[in-house]
Parts: sequence; structure tokens; C-alpha cells
Amino acid sequence: MLGERGNVMRKFAFILFVICFALNVEAEIYDEDGVVIIEFDNKFEYLYFPTRPPTVSDVGKLYGYKYIINGSFFDGWRGNSKHAGWLKIFGQIHSQIKKDKQLTHIVIVNANGKLEFVDYHDFIASEKSQQTIEFQTGPLILYKNKVTMRYINSSINGNGKYSRSLIGFTSDGKKYFIVTKVPFSLSELANILLKNSVFQGKELSVMNLDGGPSVALYVKDNPTLSINVNGKLPLLLAVE
Repeated sequence: MLGERGNVMRKFAFILFVICFALNVEAEIYDEDGVVIIEFDNKFEYLYFPTRPPTVSDVGKLYGYKYIINGSFFDGWRGNSKHAGWLKIFGQIHSQIKKDKQLTHIVIVNANGKLEFVDYHDFIASEKSQQTIEFQTGPLILYKNKVTMRYINSSINGNGKYSRSLIGFTSDGKKYFIVTKVPFSLSELANILLKNSVFQGKELSVMNLDGGPSVALYVKDNPTLSINVNGKLPLLLAVE
């Protein structure tokens, strides 16, 4: 499904499609304990570049995004890749469930931008989900303020120290992009997030995204916080 942006980017041979969830997103950014947290109320945009991805910086400048982070995992190389595990966009399935200790959950984003994390073993695809995006990633590191060690310990790199990017939500409906500026294990990072002032008095759930050399952060109004903006990545999440 292609909107106006998708048509423009297709003209430049950049992208297969762009899924636009919303405009006019109010967002705040916090930088604390080696962790950058982007908090927003509304929806975000999901961008998929399976071939010839542009740089993160180019995407931000071309469309005026305020914040961009890298997305979930992918198979193949960055110039010719596909999403690793389940990916369904507006009713169209692009890749199937992958049985993988790392990719523990399906992230579901409904038509209103609400997030839900479902263990892929319990996930049942709905033929009626024409207005949602569903993508597989993981592991889950926090669920309602509880560190999910079962998933972290069984994942491929959960206990190693790596740069991380994550997506989360709280009980009050806020959503979060989270990127680390220094390496963390996932259990260490989970406990740091629980102590972070941004999340005090809230129930926090957080899911791991791709990490290591794939971590990217574009901050339009504060470039000193940006990370890997010259990277060319097939999966991006963005807010305006």
C-alpha cells in the first residue's frame, strides 16, 4: 500500500513502501544514564526499505521527521534484505513467523496507534486486521514493571553488553523509543529503565529491537544526540 510519500520515494528508487500511521505527533526527549528516551502520545510511522535503503539522515531531512530510530531485525544484507520473522502490514503478509529464541514476540500496532506485545507462541493472526501492523522482534525485557528474565536469558545476546534500541509503552498510553549511548545487557538496562525518572509511577513494558551496529537515532533539533545517521537500514520507526 503506497501513500503520497511512498510514491515520491518510489520515484527516487529508494523504498518499496512507507506505512504512514499519523502526523502531528507531540514528542519529548530525555537523556539520562546513557539512555536516550523519546516519549510521545500519538502514532508513529513504520518505514520498510528492503532494497536500496537511503541513509537515516536522508530520510529525516527529506520528510522532516523529528526523531527516527532503527527498527526490528532483518535477514540478508542491507541492500537486499527482508524482515526477520512475522511482518504483516494492513492485511498483507510479507514474512512468516520465525521460531527463534531472540524474536520472542509480535509487536502489534492497531489503527489508533496502541501497542501490544504478544508471545509468538500465543499469537493468532487475524484475517480481519486490515488496519494494523504486526512485526516480530525481541526479546521482551519488561512487562508491567517486571523484568522478564525468562526471555532475556534464552535470547542470543540478552546477557551480553551491546548498544540497544527498544520500543515501549506505559499504562497511561504513552509510547517510547529508547536508544542507548553505551553498551548494556538487557537485564541491566531493564533495571535502569525502572529507576528512570520518566517512568516513575507508571507500569512499563519494553521490547528489544535490533541492536549493535544497527542501532541508529536521528534527532532533528539536537544532532549531538544522533547515532549512526549515515547508516543505511531496511527498517525504521519515525515520529514527526
